[in-house]
Amino acid sequence: MSAVAPRRRRRRVLTLGPVPEVNQLDSVTTEAVSSLFDALGIIATCPARQPIEAILIAPDSPRALHDVLRSAEAVRRIDPTIRILLVSEDGANSAIASQVDACLTPPLDAASIEYALDGRTPPTEVPTTAPAPEPPADANRLIGDADLLEAILAESNDVPRLAI
Repeated sequence: MSAVAPRRRRRRVLTLGPVPEVNQLDSVTTEAVSSLFDALGIIATCPARQPIEAILIAPDSPRALHDVLRSAEAVRRIDPTIRILLVSEDGANSAIASQVDACLTPPLDAASIEYALDGRTPPTEVPTTAPAPEPPADANRLIGDADLLEAILAESNDVPRLAI
């Protein structure tokens, strides 16, 4: 018997509204739907072997952002595991940001969608100027676990020094 590499799972994503086309999505299949009702029907009847993982919602206008709330609420009633991804140049205000899982700004690229599907934030670009050096730690100051944890979360270069 020959060893065969396992087939990679393709993720299904619905697009609602004027979502810009995204090229080079090898692991994601996007399906455009014309209305929220079509999206709800597909979500409710999709087979377990091909679940819908997320829905990209792009409002037609800034005034239509409040429809995003209703759309997100309706999708979550059918399947609360589906990620709601807002595509908007204006970003999301605090009321909408609490109802969506991620806000993506055009132009969309494959990496930003993959990160949003995984629930991660894309890595930020490296600043062109070096950050100001931190003042040396006070030798009399006690360093605890909280300081080490903060350094790890901030991806600081001081992790080895704090750990020792």
